[in-house]
Amino acid sequence: VPVVMISIEEQRARGFALGAYDFLVKPLDVNQLVTIVNRALTSPSGSILVVDDDPSLLDVVGRQLVAEGLAALTAQDGREALSLIRSHRPSVLILDLLMPEMNGFELLMEVRSSGIDTPVIVLTGKDLADDDRTMLRRGLAQVIHKGGDAIDKVIAEAKRHVMQRRAVVTMRAPRILYVEDVAQNRDIIRRYLAPEFEVIEAYDGEAGVHRAQNDRPELILMDLSLPNLDGWEATRLIKVDPATAHIPVIAITGHVTTEDRQRAMDVGCDAFLTKPIARDELLTVIRSHMPKRGGSR
Repeated sequence: VPVVMISIEEQRARGFALGAYDFLVKPLDVNQLVTIVNRALTSPSGSILVVDDDPSLLDVVGRQLVAEGLAALTAQDGREALSLIRSHRPSVLILDLLMPEMNGFELLMEVRSSGIDTPVIVLTGKDLADDDRTMLRRGLAQVIHKGGDAIDKVIAEAKRHVMQRRAVVTMRAPRILYVEDVAQNRDIIRRYLAPEFEVIEAYDGEAGVHRAQNDRPELILMDLSLPNLDGWEATRLIKVDPATAHIPVIAITGHVTTEDRQRAMDVGCDAFLTKPIARDELLTVIRSHMPKRGGSR
């Protein structure tokens, strides 16, 4: 179970070393706590990014991760890794320090300054100076030195992080984002879906895109006639973003023409339902498009 530690700033490094999922400083910011809890519930449940300029090490670690039933991504320098972190949001980052283009220290600082709190395990053969250790502590990275059974230790630690997140994702109800500007319609759909699904909401297309990116629902119900940004454009933006492109989008709309349906499909909608909609019909379509908990439909 992910543990969020709440204490004084001086205990931060110790908290992460003991395996805390995240750390908050007293006095507690409730909004920040809610954000962290939501992130813990929506984090990807398996991918591990391994970053090292040694192809043979990437191959060995990648194979062992796959043998443990984990999805492995690899990168040979910091810039490639940063791109993968932003697009795939891995559960864990295994990082070498001495690399071309962007070294491990620079990558770690860039990741943390971007607000990305993915757990980082540093696997290095470098003799660390005091300044190096200070920088790694600031980046909240766990350090394992190469040699001996180091790779086994890294695999075990990475798997521990992934299992924590999988346990939470498996226990919670599937999350559905409903993007609709009419409060009465939102209330009806919310009643239709409870308690089988957790329903989160957005009131316009722009907010819908933002919630899809930040809250990572399993499925999206999208009205097409929305203020600020209509449902067609919101769906297009969700589908061109590698981080959200996999999320099924079901259009729920009063637009009933063949042209409307085709336009919805062209921007990436996976299904098309017209208002008013019966509860049984909605649930049937949702269940047929809801990804399985392992990540595939």
